[in-house]
Amino acid sequence: MLTTLGVYKILYMAELLFTFFVYARKLRRRSRFALRVAAVCAVSLAVAAFFPMPIYGWWYTSFVFAVLFALLLAGSAFCFKEKFICMVYCGLAAYTTRHAAFQAFGLIRTGFDMFFSQADGMLIYSLYGDAPLAEFMTRLNAVWIVLYIGVYVLVYALVFMFFGRRIWQSPDLQIKNSSLLILSGVIMFVNVLLHSILVYGSDTASVYVMLLYVYNLVCCAFIFYMMSTVVDMKHLRQELVILGHLRELEREQYEEQSRDIELINMRCHDIKHQIYARMHDKSDDYLRDLDELINVYNAKVKTGNRELDIILTQKSLFCAKHGIVFSCMADGSGLSFMDKTDIYSLFGNIIDNAIECVMKFENKNRRVIDFSVSGERGVIAVRTGNYCDGDVTFDSDGLPVTTKTDKALHGYGMKSVREIVNKYGGDLDITVKDGIFSVGIILLTGGV
Repeated sequence: MLTTLGVYKILYMAELLFTFFVYARKLRRRSRFALRVAAVCAVSLAVAAFFPMPIYGWWYTSFVFAVLFALLLAGSAFCFKEKFICMVYCGLAAYTTRHAAFQAFGLIRTGFDMFFSQADGMLIYSLYGDAPLAEFMTRLNAVWIVLYIGVYVLVYALVFMFFGRRIWQSPDLQIKNSSLLILSGVIMFVNVLLHSILVYGSDTASVYVMLLYVYNLVCCAFIFYMMSTVVDMKHLRQELVILGHLRELEREQYEEQSRDIELINMRCHDIKHQIYARMHDKSDDYLRDLDELINVYNAKVKTGNRELDIILTQKSLFCAKHGIVFSCMADGSGLSFMDKTDIYSLFGNIIDNAIECVMKFENKNRRVIDFSVSGERGVIAVRTGNYCDGDVTFDSDGLPVTTKTDKALHGYGMKSVREIVNKYGGDLDITVKDGIFSVGIILLTGGV
């Protein structure tokens, strides 16, 4: 016999699946994603339809819904290649959204029935019963169905607008405070459990039912708030302080190096004049070699931007000293929209990252760095490329994980790069393909 709860389980699973995949739309998908989703939906709905109901009580009904939720999480791992905690986050968000919509509908419906003394004041609780579906349908009317759909659409729209948008606007879903997420899950579990106890309780007055709905809605709002702030704010503040300090040190370092380079160039200029004055004392070969050596230190890079000139000159000197071929084609004339400190940090970090990588090679032919900066129509394109060995591990933000032992004190270089790129409304793309590590950056000159 088909009961109301037998049908409601299917409706519950369908709503949960739909809401989950809406939240998870930006997660990284596995191959043949559409087929995987179809398979997960088919299996989940089938399990919901045929899950046995030997007992109609609060504890067993809660168990059934918990199993269906766990089935959703298992299916999500089959469809997406993300950390499981990301799946739990989207699953909990989906469950809370659906639960909030159901509670809002229950509150409105119960209030309407209570104030207008409708005979079917507790019709909504019949969804959890073992009554035949045909009997339930005789008590159902079009207003009931329209209200159900209308409330769900309204609640979903509000939740997606104020909560879902925060997820979709993030480049990656990163969960740094799992304890807060677990607390949200526990609150939701208690919420659902209390609701089940009340549903299967006796002598339930409508006023207490309405209070329960209000309580459940407040709990849902609280859960959304906690999930929105699931990132560890203390950790972020500390990280921002460290990044700011490092960038200030970088600015001071490059300014000091600029003064040193100017002094070196002045001395080289004086020495060259002295060499030419004494050419008759030495052979031409000796003077030629000495002149070439001086030119290495006298070759100041000129890109059209003073800060970029300082960085590239300093990096060119370092590369020449350590046998690194630094191929540079840079037009910095379009970088005037950037703060000086941002220029020092952005370009210094990406070139340092390349230098650190190629310095590991004994083979001089692999000590090569390609660097370019170009600008056109309000867009600045930056690229570095260099050889790399081994597999590069990326974190949830798409940044390479530092290979240094003390990870707490390293790895901030690329984080600083990402922060600057985001500041100017740009895009950062880091890839490893065929042994080449590439960093591509797009900056918008009006992005601040």
